[in-house]
Amino acid sequence: MANVAKNILGSLRRFMYGTWYGAMAVFAVVTFVLCGLQLVNSDFEDVVAWPTQILHVLMLIALVNVGMAMLFSLSRCKWGRGCGQFLLCCVAFFCFIIYSLPRSMTAESSDKWSVPSDKWVESTICTPTAITRDKLSFLGGISQRETIAVFAISDVELDEGRFSSGSPRNLGGADKAINHYRRIMKRSHIDVALPDDARIVHCNSSTSYLISIVEANGRRYLFCERL
Repeated sequence: MANVAKNILGSLRRFMYGTWYGAMAVFAVVTFVLCGLQLVNSDFEDVVAWPTQILHVLMLIALVNVGMAMLFSLSRCKWGRGCGQFLLCCVAFFCFIIYSLPRSMTAESSDKWSVPSDKWVESTICTPTAITRDKLSFLGGISQRETIAVFAISDVELDEGRFSSGSPRNLGGADKAINHYRRIMKRSHIDVALPDDARIVHCNSSTSYLISIVEANGRRYLFCERL
């Protein structure tokens, strides 16, 4: 078994560093798998429940590997291959930046990947909070990395046993907590002003999301943030 693993690693190393395209091919496969995993997780409630930062670390390792392949070629005085790998490294870096950039989610979007699915809302928000789906109106959010979704809550009585006062994040006081939610509103392009005396409660959820409710101006806004 050890010899088989050693042979596989040797073949992979020769493929990545012995050809002009090997490291880029590995980067492309890693990117494809990670993007596919994100899409599957968004529809099927975290098939692989791991922090999204890990996905970016894996992709960054694959990107660095493309640069290492280029340096390996240059160290062997294979200038043509090294120059080609430099161009591939630039392409890989551009793909990494695009992959890492957050994308806005809007209530008006017709793109199914830009709005939370009903299944996700039911399992992630409705189940722990006991707020029914028809009482939640999606306002906007941020997709990618640490996903954030903001909803307006219709008139409904909260199950106090599921909530605690204050923000679930240790933000250093009420003012900083309110500023945190203001920044989310601004980044999500939601035109809502939160006053300083807004009340914050959070759900004692066992999921990988932080759920908080801000009461302001006679309305309630639910913030769901991915850990």
